Amino acid sequence: MRSAALGAPAERGSATVLALGLVGAVVVLLAGGTALGGAVRAAHQAQAAADLASLAAAVALQQGAGPDAACRRAAGSAHTNGAVLRACSPAADDSVTVRVSVEPPDPVGVLPGQATASARAGARP
Repeated sequence: MRSAALGAPAERGSATVLALGLVGAVVVLLAGGTALGGAVRAAHQAQAAADLASLAAAVALQQGAGPDAACRRAAGSAHTNGAVLRACSPAADDSVTVRVSVEPPDPVGVLPGQATASARAGARP
């Protein structure tokens, strides 16, 4: 057994504390990475859903559907792609601008809101 003069007994168990600190840091980094990955995925999903919803609505308008029918088609397309249609604005030139949102997966409860995206399809402005 070492004597107290060498300082060994005061440091007993310090490796355990260090290991627990490192495990805690890894857990925090993994949780942050998971949240960030979910946010990026939701942003990409929202943009894809907005693109497809605007195309669906523009095609409906060009096939002779009215603005309400075109926006219903956009809402259906957004829903099929995991998004919610927030705005649909048909224009006189048979183009449509839509805005959709996607709720990101948030297993740790740190993300503040929804991912939103907008897209326009139809005739050139």
